[in-house]
Amino acid sequence: MRVRVLLYGHLRGLVGSSEIGLELPDGLTAREVFRFLASRYRELGDVVTPQGEVRPLYIVFVNNCDLELLGGYSYVVRDGDTISLVPVSHGGSVDALERYLEELNSVRVNVCFIDRDLAGEVIKHIDTIGENCVAQVIPEEFYYGRGYVALVAYLAIRAFRLGLNVSRRKSIEFLLYYFGSRQISEVLARLGSSRSSRYVVVLACVGPSETEGGGRYIADLLARCRVGPEEPPRPPLEVLERVSAGILRILS
Repeated sequence: MRVRVLLYGHLRGLVGSSEIGLELPDGLTAREVFRFLASRYRELGDVVTPQGEVRPLYIVFVNNCDLELLGGYSYVVRDGDTISLVPVSHGGSVDALERYLEELNSVRVNVCFIDRDLAGEVIKHIDTIGENCVAQVIPEEFYYGRGYVALVAYLAIRAFRLGLNVSRRKSIEFLLYYFGSRQISEVLARLGSSRSSRYVVVLACVGPSETEGGGRYIADLLARCRVGPEEPPRPPLEVLERVSAGILRILS
């Protein structure tokens, strides 16, 4: 079987390439593939352990899905699979990793149910909040939980900080990551397919809350909230695959 290995960040400099093509026997597990990779490329000796596992400062994706969601290192690699190896700190800096994790853990999310009539009014305010916050209105059927909202909001806010945003509006950037698409027409088509009679207004902030302008309107609305959505056990696998692809884009 043939497998592609994509390298990100400083790993490209170690190997001298951003992509490695491997010809391997069928039926190998991810653990066995990494052992083979480390034996072929000695430069990756500090990245892959002798047991064939990637050290904690790195994330492994298979076809844009976190390896952990596929069964971990016991996952049987298939012909045509693409394995992506991403330094979480994008440079190996523990300080940077800790900073990113601290920021992600600091994201505060507030949510509330609203009806269709109020949704239109709330949308008028979502782009008038501060730079460290993002707000949006989501049909009930597409609400995947506070944790997912926090991660997507962090990606959208960080994209603006790094100049990696593809939209001029943070609320639209949020939707692009939320639905795993770089085409707003595709996102709007998904939203247009909704049959929900209720909507969820979400407000997510990194660091201090910003309550001026639209932020104040939405914060006050959430403070008066009486009914919020139930938290799903976890987002569907296809949703996690889409946001994994978004993480790859922002780290590459």
